[in-house]
Amino acid sequence: MTHQVATRWYRAPELLYGATRYGLAVDMWAVGCILAELLRPGPLFPGENDIDQLYTVLHALGTPSEETWPGLAALPGYQKITFPTMPGHDLAVFVPDASPAALALLRRLLILNPAERMTAREALDDPFFTSLAPPPC
Repeated sequence: MTHQVATRWYRAPELLYGATRYGLAVDMWAVGCILAELLRPGPLFPGENDIDQLYTVLHALGTPSEETWPGLAALPGYQKITFPTMPGHDLAVFVPDASPAALALLRRLLILNPAERMTAREALDDPFFTSLAPPPC
């Protein structure tokens, strides 16, 4: 398996760090990126290249650590790519017109640690899909 399996702007952080063993969580990250793009004017993480892509994600969401993402240091690119520690921002900064339900869903999809990212089943059961706020046009 290769770490270049998704279009760069939708590529999960574990892939950006060079993971060659990964699961369905990479698809859920992409779902989060696509949902955010539908709720805002343009892509959420438009990186120019793979390094810039990772920087763009970490600038938005914060720098992970071994405490927040156990196993991070074992990823092939982790020691090769270093950035300053970044605190990250709340997703509401990037998707200001999103409803509270949409933001809650995005916050569970766009988690750096793939083990904590929601599954497809969890996403389908999310209140975002049954909420009428905001009501349909």
